Parts: sequence; structure tokens; C-alpha cells
Amino acid sequence: MIDLCHQAAVQLEIGNVGGALEILRRALAQDPENATAHALRALGLIRRNEKAEATEAAAAALELEPDLPFAHYALAVVYLARGRYKDAEERFGHLLEIEPNDAANFRARAELYRITERHQEARRDLEQALSLDPRSPSTLAELGSSYFREGDIVEARRWALEALSASPEHAPALVLMGQIELHDNRTQEAMELARVALATDATDAEALALLTAIKMRQSRWTALWWHLSHRWTRISLAKRGALGAGLFLIYAILIGLTENLVLEKAIHATAWGLFLYGMVGEQLFEAAVEKETRGIQLRPDF
Repeated sequence: MIDLCHQAAVQLEIGNVGGALEILRRALAQDPENATAHALRALGLIRRNEKAEATEAAAAALELEPDLPFAHYALAVVYLARGRYKDAEERFGHLLEIEPNDAANFRARAELYRITERHQEARRDLEQALSLDPRSPSTLAELGSSYFREGDIVEARRWALEALSASPEHAPALVLMGQIELHDNRTQEAMELARVALATDATDAEALALLTAIKMRQSRWTALWWHLSHRWTRISLAKRGALGAGLFLIYAILIGLTENLVLEKAIHATAWGLFLYGMVGEQLFEAAVEKETRGIQLRPDF
């Protein structure tokens, strides 16, 4: 049982969530009251955005072993993912009181600080995590990501390479390096890194986001649809209605003022072209991403 939990933890570390959950399914079939297995399962489920199931798994771990620090860690991470930041911070505070020498605890709290825009505290926690575990690929990749968000590409690349040196299959480090390559306009290199990350776990959200960004960079038409669609969905329904009515009014005025038959046809064609593009843009974008993911093979051992 300990071996199965260790195997699952290793797979979660490198980003193979599907493989980890399968191992944990076998572990819990053997011992349904293993608190560590329930806590690990909570961490896997929350990375798949299965929030209700993750909360249940973390609660089960705590009910089985209320004094188990890892169960408190799992619940804190679930709270963080669910946006319950105050609860997460309180849980992390308690956790660091009872287990102050675990790098993962500081790394997870650093993510809370990042989300709540307390960047100095986040960097401090990451550096503390690194001092406790200097070869942790997760901490190295998180440090690289913090520099990437600040626009320091040189430092971001250095930490990404350190993470990949520690674990060449580490999905977050692969995605970070892909983001760096895409930033430097090396789309082919970024694509290859996204494929390697997705071969480890085809459901990895960050790797899929990287693949999406690459397709946007490669195709101006799909990128245009994405940006227009994103902006459109952020507008309230009332404003959408007003904007639609305004555009229709402009269209009607142009048609009414136009006596040139060729120009009138051009206006009609433009209007219909925009309408059809809005209808098929999503399909074009999805087809572009599916084309890249279709050939990706999961690792044969999972």
C-alpha cells in the first residue's frame, strides 16, 4: 500500500494525473480507509477541476486521520482551488505550525499568495521551499513561472532548465519551457514541448492552454475569432443587444444610402461573411487544436 501511494505521488509530481488516479483506485480497493490515498486522490481530482469529489476525498482523509498533516495539506489545496482563500490561508497556517519543514507546504501557500497578488510573500515562500528541497522540479518550475510572469525571460529559462534537469518528464516544467519558446517566437519548439507534456497526461490543463496559444499564434484567423469571442462574452447581455441593434442600424443606413449596385453587393457580402465567420470560427479553432492532439499517445505504462 505504501508503494502504491508513493507511485501515485511520483506521478502527480510529474503531472501524470490520470496515472496517479488509476494507481489510487487500486490502492483504495485494497484499503478503503487509507487516509494518505484519499488525500492524494483529492489532489488529483482537484487538478482535473472535479471540485466536489476532491472536497469529499480530502474530508474523508481528515475524518480517517485528523492529525495527518498531509490530509490538512490536501484540504488546503482544495480550498485554494475552490477560491476559498481565507479558509485556505488558515489551513496553511495550521499546517506550517505542525509541519514546518515540508517544501510542498510552502510551495502551495506561495500559490495562494500569487493568486491574491501578494508577490513578495509568494517569492519568499518559494525560496523557503527551495531551501528545504533544492532539487524539487515543482519548486524550480514555480520559481521559473514567477520570473516569466514578471517578464524576466532569462531567469525563467534558467529555472525551467533546472527543473527539467531534475525531472525531464515534469509537465509543468515542460509547459513553462514551451511558454518561453513561444514568447521567443519559436513555435515549433513550443509545440514539441506541449506534445511531450500531453503525452504524459492528455488532460493537463496548462499543456492544453499552451497548445491553444500556439494555434492562436500560427493562425491569424483563429486568433482573431478567439479574441473577438472572448471580448464579446465579457459584455453584458444588455450591451450585446444594444451593440447588435446599432450594427444592424448602420447596415440598414448604408444599404439605404447606397445606389451603386456593386457597392451594395459588397456590403451584403461583408455582412454575411462576418456572420458566417462568427458561426464557423469556433469549429475552425477546435479543428486546429484537435489536429495537433489527435496523434498524441499516452505513455504505454498508464
